Amino acid sequence: MCPPVDWLLMTENSVDPGHAPFLHEGVMGSDTRAGAAPMGMALGPDGVAPRGFTVSHTGYTVKSRVGGMKATRTFVAPGALRTHYVYDNGSEAIACVYFTPISPGRCATFAKFYSRAAPGGEVARDAATGTVAAKPARAPRVSLASRFLSWLLSTAAFHLLGHALSDQDVLVMSGVARKLSTAHKGWRAYWLATPADVGVAAFHRWFQDHAGGAVDWDPAVRAAAGAGVPLPLTAAAPTRAALLDHWDRHTAHCATCLKALARLDKARVVLAVVGVVAVAAAAGAAAA
Repeated sequence: MCPPVDWLLMTENSVDPGHAPFLHEGVMGSDTRAGAAPMGMALGPDGVAPRGFTVSHTGYTVKSRVGGMKATRTFVAPGALRTHYVYDNGSEAIACVYFTPISPGRCATFAKFYSRAAPGGEVARDAATGTVAAKPARAPRVSLASRFLSWLLSTAAFHLLGHALSDQDVLVMSGVARKLSTAHKGWRAYWLATPADVGVAAFHRWFQDHAGGAVDWDPAVRAAAGAGVPLPLTAAAPTRAALLDHWDRHTAHCATCLKALARLDKARVVLAVVGVVAVAAAAGAAAA
């Protein structure tokens, strides 16, 4: 995707999972605000280094905490984030996203997702101690056909439903960017000294201490942005329609979508030819 969101905010958003039940309430299985839970987050033992950092955190909804979710988010400089979720029942999921600054106020994202269902057998969690009472059985073999179907369904689900989440992110982050730019304020204007913002603080510490505190844009672009404005924006705010333009944001840059469009174009030509032949055949039969 190539959303109209600045690289800095886009990357920061990925290390701030606690926003999900509030911004994405009820979308694509997201929990509601009432289901949100306090999230514990801690910086890894290596701290914030030039190569990046790692934070570990608990679930941020009641449902995920009951499931014993544990997650690690590893930021690899300059723009890669790998998130690994593990649950008590043995299921896990991995999301790898690479954020690439295209221009001030625009960022390209490349993502890959992997998930593994819970193995056979059940895992019991002791409510008092929080310990796991049983080890899950070995996962059964999965056929090639099942893997292909899983890939097909996940790809289709992402393209049909995934925009619902990114639409909300884009709308909110666009507004945040304009407010920060207009007020000439940075991330400390909204950061809170709570466990939930450990990832946000770590990312901005890396950006300031190890990345120079600014994206190395072309000198002409940097000069046009002006000093002290972290997120240079145009004078006019983008319209809602422009922000939610899926063609510009995703389709025009997606190999899967472009292949599908090319196949649809070929299918239209074939159907048109078949239609002409069918009409001609029907006219000839009527004349006879």
